[in-house]
Amino acid sequence: MSSLNVQISKRKKGRYATIIETFIDPVTRKKSSRSIKTFGYIEAQLAEDPNYLDKIYQERDALRKNREEADRLRAEKQKRIFPAYSSPECREGYRAAPRLVYGDAAIRSLWEELQLDHWFKKTRFNGKISYDLDLAVFYMVACRMLLRGSRRKMIRHTPQFFFNYQGHLKLDNLYDALGQISRRKDTIIRYLTGKTEKILPRDTTLVFYDVTTFYFESFEADSLRDQGMSKEHRTHETQVVLGLLIDRNGIPLNYEVFKGNTAETKTLMSVVEAYKKALEAGRVIVVADRGLNSKSNLSELRGAGCDYIVAHTIQRLAKARIEEIFKETGWKNRYDSESGELLWRYKSFELEEAELKDEQEENSPGSSTEEKTKSKPHLIVTWSPKRYINGMKQLQAQWEAAQSLLALGKEKINSS
Repeated sequence: MSSLNVQISKRKKGRYATIIETFIDPVTRKKSSRSIKTFGYIEAQLAEDPNYLDKIYQERDALRKNREEADRLRAEKQKRIFPAYSSPECREGYRAAPRLVYGDAAIRSLWEELQLDHWFKKTRFNGKISYDLDLAVFYMVACRMLLRGSRRKMIRHTPQFFFNYQGHLKLDNLYDALGQISRRKDTIIRYLTGKTEKILPRDTTLVFYDVTTFYFESFEADSLRDQGMSKEHRTHETQVVLGLLIDRNGIPLNYEVFKGNTAETKTLMSVVEAYKKALEAGRVIVVADRGLNSKSNLSELRGAGCDYIVAHTIQRLAKARIEEIFKETGWKNRYDSESGELLWRYKSFELEEAELKDEQEENSPGSSTEEKTKSKPHLIVTWSPKRYINGMKQLQAQWEAAQSLLALGKEKINSS
């Protein structure tokens, strides 16, 4: 239920009068207010008519009795705030409204195609769970994709979605559902893998691995949360580390959550070995960036029967090898079939184990004699015109910025 009141605010130019409507926002479930009619600065009017302020209160009382007039004023106000809604193309009487989200309808279609609704309903029955577990988990997934935020924020936004969640879910249900799916993580992954393979043929021999961090608005560490190398530069807050393995289509295969102070290089094998165990057979090629390139990881990948493609810094190679890379000879070119334009070029080298310096400067053990008898690692160096042009632009911008600082003088540089 809304109410109308007079608001007199003090500003630099004097007192400013407005009739405002106080109401409960249907989205946030919090008290909010909006302007119905403004009178502007009232000092000049009061100088001419000392009873002017009383007239404003009388108008408020009249609007309280005549709600139709209040609705008309609100609609006029909205037309000024949202001009697109009052265009001739819009039907008469159309009003601005909170943004509605219909994406959960499309997500639900895929959810049911994977038969996740059946799985969670069965789990609810077997686990004797009182609330609708399927609805709770689905709603959190939809929110994660469409309106990211905390579980508390999710509950506030239930009226915005296509399906009716309001009144069917409570905040405690969402928190409890997180625990339910956490305890059944491996079972859910196996179930999803089987259902996904029936819908979309998957090449699970080429997998991509990366690591990210999630921080908490907290400084208190526990058995999982801890301070570590934050990718969001939140060095003071606690965090957890997430390692994710995906297939060539970007569909997740496996994940693990690690303590917040775990180094990236220490996460790779835990996730890969769990995946290999679930796969049971077949060749696996792991693709990762240089942050996960350590001697111990590469050695363990070979020991687990995995091939790998990892990024490596040229500057960390032996000097003789660097000189060989930058020679103009030995490049193989790839051209656009239609325009004949050079797309990229590459060189390939067979490396000795001793040439590979650890990206992470770890004191990791060297490869065993048995490992050295296996095929030697290959280094593939690529070059493309687009990357070259982009790199030169960045260097030029850095050069110009440095020149600008030098022009300011030593004292200015130090203070900057």
